[in-house]
Amino acid sequence: MPAIVLAAFLSGLFVRPLIKDERIYQLYARYVLKQPSHKQKSDENGVFDTVAKTNFAEHVTLHSMPDIETRRQKLSSFIWRHAFSPFGRDPDRVTEASKLPFIDIAAVKQVQKLEIHMPLGVTSVATVLVPRKSRSCLMLYQEGHRVSFLERKRLLRRFLEAGCHVIALSLPLTGGDNSRPEINHPRFGHILLNDPDKFEILETESFSTLQYFLTPPIVALNHALKQRSFKHIAMAGFSGGGWVTTMVAALDPRIQYSYSIAGTVPLSVHAAALHWGSYEQRMGRLYEIANYPELYVMAAAGQGRRHTQFYNQDDPCCFAGGNWQYWATALPPLVQKLGGNFETREYILDRHSIGREVAVKVTDDLISILER
Repeated sequence: MPAIVLAAFLSGLFVRPLIKDERIYQLYARYVLKQPSHKQKSDENGVFDTVAKTNFAEHVTLHSMPDIETRRQKLSSFIWRHAFSPFGRDPDRVTEASKLPFIDIAAVKQVQKLEIHMPLGVTSVATVLVPRKSRSCLMLYQEGHRVSFLERKRLLRRFLEAGCHVIALSLPLTGGDNSRPEINHPRFGHILLNDPDKFEILETESFSTLQYFLTPPIVALNHALKQRSFKHIAMAGFSGGGWVTTMVAALDPRIQYSYSIAGTVPLSVHAAALHWGSYEQRMGRLYEIANYPELYVMAAAGQGRRHTQFYNQDDPCCFAGGNWQYWATALPPLVQKLGGNFETREYILDRHSIGREVAVKVTDDLISILER
């Protein structure tokens, strides 16, 4: 055996460089190209065949409002295990803030900052924008990964001009106000927490990092409702903020109208399209409690509630294509039986963004609700 190994080594070392016939390499290249790819390919409409085969309605095991309330309790126990629940909790600090960042929005009357402190020195700051001409309307807006909500000032202006109070949030560790602490992890050493994706390494059996995403909007909503009552409460979010919007609306029935923009897809799509979304969107233990179709139902269920999804057909980042059509038709009948409404809409943009078309649709929808 050693002699065979030595002969093979010497052949590779001295003989192979002498082979000049390109046909050998061409044959090898064709052999490599014929090997099956581990990636799934979508059809001309961006649909994966495994998604088209999935009956999303049969994966929903929620048939009544008590079912939904039980599931909310299970989700809350998983997300805030060994931590204080955000429901009923107040911000840790409330301060009056400068209107300077919003000087180009004439509709802003007053600005407040709400500090929400969380474990390991992570602090998120929610910004409350009070309109000059106020209606009984509150809109929470949640931005996505790596971008501040200040990038969406034109959208915030639309909400304020409609007469809505606005609570604007960037994801934890992003934006200009949120903290980026350095921690000394007992297993991994010194780590600068400067990107929400880094939370994944902190997840343990006794500690859920999901609280970092979901605590701030719920605590901010608590504060707003202690200041005054609102007839209409809505929430909108983009990308990772669309995921937060879906989760908060599923957990908190105080959110009546929710708009998730380029935000989530069920796990059957994640399994087919690798690298779509961050770790929190693919956490199996979470979605075993409530899968995405069930979360969509929970976000919409209840008298007068509605959950609307927007998907960018040409999104270069994630959630592109027409996969959404398969749960867009399956889920509305289930939601209607529970008193709510579920809608899914498509838009086309050559970048991962909200775009004017969607901003107008969300605002017009909100205004139509206010004028009923």
